[in-house]
Amino acid sequence: MRRLFGWVAGLVGIAAAARYLARRSRAATPPPAPAPTQADPAITLSIGLPNFPSYPSNHASLSGGMARILGSFFPAEKNRLDGLADQAAMSRLFGGIHFRVDNDTGLRLGRTVARWALCQQPADGSGLRRVDGCR
Repeated sequence: MRRLFGWVAGLVGIAAAARYLARRSRAATPPPAPAPTQADPAITLSIGLPNFPSYPSNHASLSGGMARILGSFFPAEKNRLDGLADQAAMSRLFGGIHFRVDNDTGLRLGRTVARWALCQQPADGSGLRRVDGCR
């Protein structure tokens, strides 16, 4: 169980680093698309209005990545965990915080990072279960 918590903490750290780098590079990149609430001022939210443009969803990235990491610990639950990550991402769409492309990109980002991390495991069985297709 300690190894599981280490992996979850590592994934959160990777996501935080990616978010920091993305924020830092915003000044050098073209302006992103407006958020749903910025594109249509008639959209009102029951939660606070986010003051950021459209970017890949960090919520979806963490959910997608953690679902893959946890799925390597609990293979029988992999599909259910992926479904929960999809639902977590969709909550951001229904809340008017992100566009669908933000969620899809965030899920893909988190799952890609998790796959990369799982592929770094030794093949001798001493680490987590490696995913298929690792080189």
